[in-house]
Amino acid sequence: MSRPTRLRTLRLLLPCLLALGGCRDPGAEAWAKAHQKHEALMLAGVSPSNPKFDELLSLLDAVPRGSPRYAEAQRLKGAIASAREHLRRPLAVAHESAGDIPAQMAAQAQACALLAEQLGRDGGVGAAGLKALSDCQRRVEELDSRCHGEHDGGMAP
Repeated sequence: MSRPTRLRTLRLLLPCLLALGGCRDPGAEAWAKAHQKHEALMLAGVSPSNPKFDELLSLLDAVPRGSPRYAEAQRLKGAIASAREHLRRPLAVAHESAGDIPAQMAAQAQACALLAEQLGRDGGVGAAGLKALSDCQRRVEELDSRCHGEHDGGMAP
């Protein structure tokens, strides 16, 4: 190949190479850090209301709007906000011992705990998951209310 031909080829290829180099996703690194942080928090069983999730939210904010990962970052932010908003307090300790809890109520509470654990492992809690967990906890509260009604002479609140 002659020198002028090489120069023409280089002139044609150089803009293409520069354009390809500019296609790098600026949000990929921020998303990778956020995703890794989220997995670590979930594996450790950290509640979304814990301040450690604030650092994760900052990492998600670093994913720019034009990034292909932006939608995923926004979904995860929404799931965290939703989980923070919908967290329920655990039932008050109203029984002397685990043997004092009716079997049906203990089984329902165990089912709720397993559901919550599964939702936490899945990496994000969607609306359907939150509704299922909320319904599960409501059933435990209803059973607890009935149990207290029986102990209080049949007068449930």
